[in-house]
Amino acid sequence: MLRKFVLTFSFCIVFFCFFASGAKAASLYFSPGSKQLNVGNIVNVRILVDTQGQAINNAEGVISFPSDKLEVVSVSQSGSIFSLWVENPAFSNNDGAITFNGGLPTPGYNGSAGSILNIVFRAKSEGAASVYVSSGSVLANDGLGTDVLQSKGEAQYTLIGSENSLPAVVPSAQAAPASANNGAPAAAQIFSLTNPDQNSWYNNPSPSFNWTLSSGVTAVRLLYDKNPNTQPSVLYSPAITEKSLSGLDDGIYYFHLQQKNSMGWGAVSHFRFQIDTQNPDHFNIKEVPRADLTDPVAKFIFDASDKMSGIDHYVVQIDDGQPQIWQPAADNVYSAPAQLSGRHTLIAKAVDKAGNYLVNTVDFTVEALKPPAITKYPDIINQNNLLAVEGTAEANSNVTVWIKKEKQDPITHNVQSDSSGNFSLIADDNLTVGVYTLWAKVVDSRGAESVSSNVVTLVVTQSALARTGTAVVDFLEVAVPLVSLIILLSLVLWYSWRKFGMLKKKLRRDAGKTEAAMHEVFRTLRGNMEKQIRLLEKTKIKRELTDEEANIIKQIKKDLSGMEEFLTDEIEQIEKDVK
Repeated sequence: MLRKFVLTFSFCIVFFCFFASGAKAASLYFSPGSKQLNVGNIVNVRILVDTQGQAINNAEGVISFPSDKLEVVSVSQSGSIFSLWVENPAFSNNDGAITFNGGLPTPGYNGSAGSILNIVFRAKSEGAASVYVSSGSVLANDGLGTDVLQSKGEAQYTLIGSENSLPAVVPSAQAAPASANNGAPAAAQIFSLTNPDQNSWYNNPSPSFNWTLSSGVTAVRLLYDKNPNTQPSVLYSPAITEKSLSGLDDGIYYFHLQQKNSMGWGAVSHFRFQIDTQNPDHFNIKEVPRADLTDPVAKFIFDASDKMSGIDHYVVQIDDGQPQIWQPAADNVYSAPAQLSGRHTLIAKAVDKAGNYLVNTVDFTVEALKPPAITKYPDIINQNNLLAVEGTAEANSNVTVWIKKEKQDPITHNVQSDSSGNFSLIADDNLTVGVYTLWAKVVDSRGAESVSSNVVTLVVTQSALARTGTAVVDFLEVAVPLVSLIILLSLVLWYSWRKFGMLKKKLRRDAGKTEAAMHEVFRTLRGNMEKQIRLLEKTKIKRELTDEEANIIKQIKKDLSGMEEFLTDEIEQIEKDVK
């Protein structure tokens, strides 16, 4: 019982650990993951989540950064996949830490680039700065709150130059003279929490922009259009530090900004942003014909286009498998992993550079190889003997043979068929007594499989010595209790017979005494009665007995004699019964 408990407990631990570790799939990462920037300049960093096909509804964590190299300018939830915040994002430049804890209702989020936060860093000093998730969790939308976080990302930024270096967003050529115009403001650094990377596409038609005013600035001029070098003309006085746009059409735009101080208008800053809100134009999938339908590797041609931002990647899933990201080569031919025989469905997304996508599916079939056949095997085998099995299969193929006892995991053996397709197996598995089933399957060098062979049954029996020992044990198990019972019954019968014999002697003795006493009583009665009769008869001389009196005397004598004879017979019968 203890051994069974230990084995069960161990299995549960292994089972739990395996599936607990297998369930972890999500990762947190940063974009951009690396960048070089000048001291004094800013970088917009997004923290993203890749759920690896698992829907999530919560993520929390602590982001650490070197406070001597970087400082946080702002943290924003704009464009975040989360709509509910257990704690609003917060940061401490002294501690070099940013905290967040957000979520969203069912069905949660499932994707490879879910934006959680936008962080704007400013470079403080030269050197290497590492930004990383020091602790965190990502909870699955499974009703159990399972933590599926597997990978915590890290970003590396190289900080160079000095605080007086040129900004990361270089002004246009025509603005360069103004930047050195007798104290007029230099070009401002523009950043966007909704569209942080000027070279990336976003499906948000309502971007927002922020900037930091230089000292002494009293007014700004703004404008957006599709020209990279436009002079802004919309005046804001007093100066503002942010601007949001809405309802823009798809395309490439530029946001223009110019500052003014007491010395006049300074250099113009230009910020590029790209919007694509439409799905790809088309997406077709075509299977590449296979000469041999047993080939487990199917190939497909992906034909997709997106006129605005272009196709970035594909997300491919087969049946209920895990979605995988695939970056196409020049020929756009996707080779699926080897599949088991049967009918399958390929599901694919064509994703453009803004995250918009089209979905398409195609069914395909992998035919099974010819199954092997088990042709020779023992119906009954002694447990001390080796198991020998023979069969036929495809020539020069790998054959897997399963040997399974009821309620136990099967034992597997791999053998090779020869050029004629024959295979044999000699198994030394120390099979215990019981009933076993055997079957086989073929797997070729390509990974193609057959269906299972015929299933056969065999019985493993004990050795002769073991059977003899078992028979002796079985005989003793029956004989010992039986002999004990016979002895016990004999003792009971002997004791009962002895007691009965003693009782018979006592009865015979008592019967004899009773008979003697009875005869003595009747003699006394008869004597007394005869005395009375003689006394009456002496009175005849005085008078005659009446007929009635004479009859009574006669009847009494008769009754006494009859009574004595009856009792004597009964006592004699009792004495006979107890002999």
